[in-house]
Amino acid sequence: DQQPLYQSILVPFSVIVFMIYFFILREENDMDDMILGTSLFDRVEGLEKTQIEVCIAHYEKNGLDTRDLKERLAELQAIEEAEDARIKAEEEAAEAAEAAKQAELAA
Repeated sequence: DQQPLYQSILVPFSVIVFMIYFFILREENDMDDMILGTSLFDRVEGLEKTQIEVCIAHYEKNGLDTRDLKERLAELQAIEEAEDARIKAEEEAAEAAEAAKQAELAA
């Protein structure tokens, strides 16, 4: 149950060596760019909308102003609806092209 005598020196020394390597000596690489180059909201679909909804509930519970959050939520919903409409239009166009192809083969 007693700590070894060298532990009080070895643990801080190891931490310091790691910090020197990680914060000073280490060069940036592609993984750093991938991780730090974009927002988490850009990488996880639906995260920003969920986070804003949670924030609105928290703000309303605590009597804080939610106008900016509600505006951003409306923007996100408009973007989502436009994306859904675009996808639906592409699917309909693909179906129409397939139907025209089938009609052409049948003739």
